[in-house]
Amino acid sequence: MASRSVLPLIRQARAGNAASQFELGKLYLDGGQGLGANQQSALLWLDRAALQGHTAAWRLIGQRVSPPLASNVQPSQNLHRWYELAANDGCAAAQTKLAQLLLSNRHRGDAANSTGRAIELLRCAAAKGDATARLELGIRLLREQTASGPDTDQAIQFLEQAHAAGNGAAARHL
Repeated sequence: MASRSVLPLIRQARAGNAASQFELGKLYLDGGQGLGANQQSALLWLDRAALQGHTAAWRLIGQRVSPPLASNVQPSQNLHRWYELAANDGCAAAQTKLAQLLLSNRHRGDAANSTGRAIELLRCAAAKGDATARLELGIRLLREQTASGPDTDQAIQFLEQAHAAGNGAAARHL
């Protein structure tokens, strides 16, 4: 149950105040003030704030809200838009999430262009040190068959970097 101190924030958020919606979304991301962590509720409130032009809201969505979780939530139709804005703003986590969204075929459009854009985003995020991007690139490079076979050396390099950054899934692929 929400603490008494958060009740005015909830009322203001429900009344349409973007700053309150953003603050409530932040609270739901990690939990606090009597609210349990709930990414679905966080996305709901952050999406409402972002729709009103709250820049920090779409940035936080790009940084912290995962595509698989978000696909089950009503505002997920805006998710591509928020990831795109945050990715263009230089957020490596958003670049990775947008690439995952494009690769999962949840995004409508030309599959070849989506895949090319996704790889470009992953490479950019990997260059910034994003372990998930490095993992995704490593896996794709291992699976990708070219005329000369998969690029195993580069795939292993990405997977080793992801593992060194603490991504346990990378060890399974190594």
